Amino acid sequence: MLDRLRARGSKWRELVSEKMRLARMELIAGECETPPTDLNRLAKRLGIVKVREVDLGMRGRLLQEKQGLVVEINTELEPFEKRRVFAHELGHLLVERRAIKQSALFDKGRFGYGSSYATVEKLCDKVAQEILIPLAWLRNRLANSRQCLHVVEAVAEETQCSPYYVATRIVEESLWGSCFLLWYVAGKKPQLKAAIPPSAGDPFEAGLANPEYALTMLRSLAEHRLIRGDLFISFEEGVITKKVEYSPSGPQSVLMMIHEHAR
Repeated sequence: MLDRLRARGSKWRELVSEKMRLARMELIAGECETPPTDLNRLAKRLGIVKVREVDLGMRGRLLQEKQGLVVEINTELEPFEKRRVFAHELGHLLVERRAIKQSALFDKGRFGYGSSYATVEKLCDKVAQEILIPLAWLRNRLANSRQCLHVVEAVAEETQCSPYYVATRIVEESLWGSCFLLWYVAGKKPQLKAAIPPSAGDPFEAGLANPEYALTMLRSLAEHRLIRGDLFISFEEGVITKKVEYSPSGPQSVLMMIHEHAR
């Protein structure tokens, strides 16, 4: 059913909104609506009896054991990824609440889903976003803030999320008009890892962006600081100049923010 709804677009959005509203209600009822979200408190409210970090061949999972529901998280993940996986598994309890109550749906500790695994996982990812960065809180936090990477990094610290995860939430909820790209920097030629929205990476993949952006990116990483500059994109009609910010986002990663307005 979820696959059909997703294909119909508006119905899928309605389903996402419904599940995110449910997440908001649980956050408020559990007094967890102010970041950083107390995931252990929320887990207890949702019926989880134990959370443990173990060696896994996957990122995380939800199990039904004799004592009740258990969340397992891969111990080798980075701190934020552990929180992300934890929130995702809690998302299963909200997305599939009715199915989970029926013990017959458990098979060797895994759930039997009524629709494709990928579709359910995507819906749980959306719910996890609401758990980790509640939309109402984020709107208030950004209301009087300047649109810049400094603010993204501050929100990331407050929510215990990665800057790119925060940027994704901002763009997907249309809170800013800017776009973001995450780069892997090894050697002299950075590699594009992800873009929000995906179309933001098109000029770079098509070779339309002036290569100076790569030099500025390397400088940002080498000096461990945020750098502002200009980005030149050449089209047949002419050249567009946009304001850009670069900031290190890990040992070999740089987050780029392209501001909305060309000049």
